[in-house]
This record gives sequence, C-alpha cells and structure tokens, in this order.
Amino acid sequence: MDFHKVDAPRKKSSSVADQILDAVRRGTYREGSRLPPERELARLMGVSRNSVREAISALQIAGFVTTKVGDGTYVARVAAPQLVQGLSWLSDEGVDLLGIWQARYEIEQILLQEALEKATRADIEGLRAVLSDMEAALAEGSSPKFSVNDIAFHLHIAGLSDNFPLVRAEHQLLSVARQFYRILDYSESPRSLEHLEISFSTHRDIVDAIENRDGVSAARATRAHFRELNDYLVTALESSGKLHTTRFVLNHRESIAEG
Repeated sequence: MDFHKVDAPRKKSSSVADQILDAVRRGTYREGSRLPPERELARLMGVSRNSVREAISALQIAGFVTTKVGDGTYVARVAAPQLVQGLSWLSDEGVDLLGIWQARYEIEQILLQEALEKATRADIEGLRAVLSDMEAALAEGSSPKFSVNDIAFHLHIAGLSDNFPLVRAEHQLLSVARQFYRILDYSESPRSLEHLEISFSTHRDIVDAIENRDGVSAARATRAHFRELNDYLVTALESSGKLHTTRFVLNHRESIAEG
C-alpha cells in the first residue's frame, strides 16, 4: 500500500505531505502523474480532507505538485533549464532576484509582530509540531521534506494575520522562493546539512520568542535567519555561474545585516 494511517502527535498535514513525497521518490507517482483524489488520500491516511488540503497546498507552494481545477493534483514536471533561462532573463531585465528575500524579510517582520500578539497555546504547539517535522527531515537528510515543513512554518505564522493582502504576498513570495531552491538543486548547489541545521536553529529561536512574547528576540532571530539565508543564496548563485547576481548582491547583504 502506498499510503498508511497517520500517527499522532505529528502535525497531520506534514505527515500527509511526507508520505506523498516518499511515494514520488519511490517512483510510485512520477512527474506528470495524477495523485489520488483528496477524499481517497484522506481515507487511506485516516485524516480529514482539510489535513490533505493543507498538505497539498504546502506541496504546491513548494513546487512539488500542481493542481488543475476540476481535474486533480499532479506531480510537478521539473523543467530546470526553462526555469534557469526564465530567471536569467528577469535578471537581465533588471529584476532584483535577491530582492525577493528582502521583501520576505520586511513582510515577515510585520507578520511576526502580529504572531507575538495573537498566538495562542494551540498556535505555539502547532509551530512546535512543524519544528519536530523539520528536525525529523534534518535527521533523515531530506532537503525536500525540510523545505515543505519550512514553508508550512511560515504559512502557519502568516495564518495568524488578518492582513490578507500581506498574507497573499507572502504566499506568492514563498512560491517564488521554492523555485530558487529547485534551480540551485540543478546547479549542483543544494542546501547543505550545515545550512539546514542553522535554519532549523533560527526557526526554533523564533518559536521560543513567540512563546515568550519577546519582540526583541523575535526580531533578532528573524534577522539571523534571513542573513544566513541571504549569504547562502549569494554564495550558491555566484558559484553556479548560471544567474547574474553581482549587481545586486551587496545591497541586500548589507541591508539585512544592518536590519
């Protein structure tokens, strides 16, 4: 059987996403193939359709699946050359690619302030559950699983905000961010274990700050997270030689460092 019942106390949507990723990795579902309907996935895994829907949403933002209205959910086709060509063209046209991370940094500072004010005990437990899944992915050495849970983490924080335009912008930026990771994977600059460990540590610090209602620590942890992420991306993109980065690297490295 491809799928099995989800065990507590893991966040159910994360477990659903992990099982789907495992099925794709095993080759049970290949690029372009359609996944079982939400109702069937919910039955096989013993979860609600809402948990399946959350998992599919995270996988879609992460770039692993695509959803066609009225048709179903498909394993995404990887088109790395086209992605690289498209982003290179954006760079040539003067679009600041690393500025995407600066925009996320600015937006997430605002979302985090709302989380500090609104997060309930259940919200914090939900974030802790995602952290647990990130740690499990780290132990497994699975960058794709880590990425999905990373996105789930930021979506969870965004979900505490009533600022719908800002939340929508965050969703779009997370989607673009995942495309960068896919390109880096193909440029032989995947996220290293060391990078994942640092990323996990900063996410944990953010949750601790939210739980303690500590705005200063939350800002410090967020700044550390994006500074490390920015430096990693700069190094990876420069070493790949596939994207033009030199004309906007320094501005964002300095702005996040000073933030």
